[in-house]
Amino acid sequence: MISTYGTVSVRWKDNDFLITPRDVARWDILAKNIVQVKNGTTEAGKEPSRSVALHHRIYQLYPHINSIITTQPINLMAHTVSHQKFDVRTIPESWIFLKDVPSIPF
Repeated sequence: MISTYGTVSVRWKDNDFLITPRDVARWDILAKNIVQVKNGTTEAGKEPSRSVALHHRIYQLYPHINSIITTQPINLMAHTVSHQKFDVRTIPESWIFLKDVPSIPF
């Protein structure tokens, strides 16, 4: 995830979650920018990431998932279309942070 793109969300209760805002560079985000999504409705006066519907649906379908990071890594797409495992063991920090990255049908 580069510093200007990507979306991060975290479940906080049932299917309610917090998500990064739209049109705010990731390096500029403050706590007050984070958008609450409750009962499928976004917090008044705030605009969530365009991925809000995708994140909402994932939380609905997968109750064991508590956090989602979506981004647009062009090189990772090669792993997706080739059905190859994404090996994160290139440096210790990536393995500690990511562990095994699962792929799910989409």
